[in-house]
Amino acid sequence: MSTPTEYLWRGVSELPDYKQTFPHWTKDRLEEVVGKYMDAEGVGLLREMLAYDPAERISAKRLLKRSYFDDVDRSTLPAGNYDGSTMYIAVSGLS
Repeated sequence: MSTPTEYLWRGVSELPDYKQTFPHWTKDRLEEVVGKYMDAEGVGLLREMLAYDPAERISAKRLLKRSYFDDVDRSTLPAGNYDGSTMYIAVSGLS
């Protein structure tokens, strides 16, 4: 991924920890790095998850509705319309 810019994320330069002296990477190598592990749809979804601008980033709820996850066994997932108010944690190996 490249260094965030105002073009990619409006207001990024106004954030308290933003520094003009950050290194400037211009080449987006995401597909080059992960493309051998997933298809183009997977890379696209990953790009949506890694969007710098929170307003542009895909939510987990929207993400799981994509056809990419159609083969996931949803019987082990929490039932119903998850509203984000409860966290489910699976713990194994405890005695």
